Amino acid sequence: MNKLDEKRVLLVFILLAAVSILGVVFNYFSNLVVSNNQNNTEQVKQSDDENIKINGTDYNSLEYKKGVVDDVFKILSVLHFTSLFDIPTSNDKDKFLYNELQESMNDVNKLKNVTYIAQNLQNSKDELTSTTGLVLNTTLTSLINSNNLWIAYLRGVDIDTVNVSEFQHQLAKFNSSAHDAYLKLAEGMSLFPMIVINFSNENGDENTIDVSLRDYFLNKIESNFSEAFTADDEFYKETKTRQAVVVIVRNYKEYLTSKK
Repeated sequence: MNKLDEKRVLLVFILLAAVSILGVVFNYFSNLVVSNNQNNTEQVKQSDDENIKINGTDYNSLEYKKGVVDDVFKILSVLHFTSLFDIPTSNDKDKFLYNELQESMNDVNKLKNVTYIAQNLQNSKDELTSTTGLVLNTTLTSLINSNNLWIAYLRGVDIDTVNVSEFQHQLAKFNSSAHDAYLKLAEGMSLFPMIVINFSNENGDENTIDVSLRDYFLNKIESNFSEAFTADDEFYKETKTRQAVVVIVRNYKEYLTSKK
């Protein structure tokens, strides 16, 4: 074999060795990519599982959702009763001012007492619960601020020298602020009854109603607001207006009843 043939054989050997090495490298990186994809898939699945259950809390469980319904109705009940106002029973000016102060201060305390419940709901990992908590927390904060401003004004009023025009302005301002808060509450809370729906998943399952939760929800409405419904009907006969929270809960009842 001459030197030219030897060079050709050597070149062919080198090419074969290079191809073999490239094959090994390709297989290594292919396996690495597959392994990474599997890890990513497992991480996504783990993330999905964590969204359902975090720190031992199963956010899809019936028990958890019943607790959410309980908490929401605790807050709605407070919001309803603090929205009511007492009709003055005396024409005494001093008593009138005192009663206004007392009522607003009592309302602030009641609202503050359930703020932590709204904050807990807002911190939930369940999106519907978190949104509901945000709406409730925003409403409570707005009403507390409105009442505090009204209280601050009343504390500076001398009933004997009060500027009637300014008093009416401050009262209208307070009422308008409260009205806006309850209007936003009604808008933001409209989706809450959806908590009873088990939504379709990626497997193509259809939406279903959690019958146990729906019935629990309806029972909670009945036990907390049956008397309020009657009082609101009387209130409507006299004023042709409805009480905000009662309207919200009536809509809940109509929606859930339609799902039977």
